[in-house]
Amino acid sequence: MPALALTSAITGSSTNIPFSTPELALYKNTRQRGFASIAYVAYRADTGEYLTSSGPYIGRTIRDDFWLFGAGPRTVGNIPTTESPK
Repeated sequence: MPALALTSAITGSSTNIPFSTPELALYKNTRQRGFASIAYVAYRADTGEYLTSSGPYIGRTIRDDFWLFGAGPRTVGNIPTTESPK
């Protein structure tokens, strides 16, 4: 957020003071989606003979965080929350 210029009523000079306000949202939503697909093939390195293969295995994760009137976040999904460092 850019610094606001404050003007003094007495002297008329302006000063750049770093000034920021907290976010005031009635409703805020953050969505995270993750998708992965994996498969493997096994073969003999010396002869190149095919042994077996798998899949594909498909994985999906979701997470929705939302705030309502500044209260939250309310988390829905299967991605765990992380603790912020102190």
